[in-house]
Amino acid sequence: MMKIHIHLLTLVVALAFPATSLFAQGDDNILPVDVSVTANGRPVGQFTVTLYRDNEQVLQLQPNKFSAFKLGLEVGAHYSISVVKEGFHEKLISVNTDVPEEVAGWEPYLCELQLRSLEDANVTPFYIDFPSALVRWYGRKRGFDHSEHYTQDIQAAIERPTTDDVERLVSADRSR
Repeated sequence: MMKIHIHLLTLVVALAFPATSLFAQGDDNILPVDVSVTANGRPVGQFTVTLYRDNEQVLQLQPNKFSAFKLGLEVGAHYSISVVKEGFHEKLISVNTDVPEEVAGWEPYLCELQLRSLEDANVTPFYIDFPSALVRWYGRKRGFDHSEHYTQDIQAAIERPTTDDVERLVSADRSR
């Protein structure tokens, strides 16, 4: 239990001081996640970050005026990172931190979240609630990364949904 409290304290400090890197590269128990948040290609401030671990809310913070933050996610769990800003759709990332036992050390996962305005006419509400990225360990890449295919498909579905998009995503969900 003490280990979780230490990691949460580190997370709080990292969110409060985003320019400070608190996670040693190669720490075998922590996945550093560096996130920048933009809207219309420009940095944004005053947003809320909610971290879920295995579907339970662990933390909710409002980073200072900077548009970037860092997280240290303990390996062996599933996390969801939610970013909410007034006037914009929520952005969600799904992160699976499971790694093979023989793996030791990895690079930080770098992520840029593009928020979309609630007034954006090209957004389909059905798809905007889906995670914008599914992040996991990729053995061939020897690191954590998001699924390019999923990200491309969900972005296309958000912008111009068709019956085929709905059927493909529902089918992919059922095959799990």
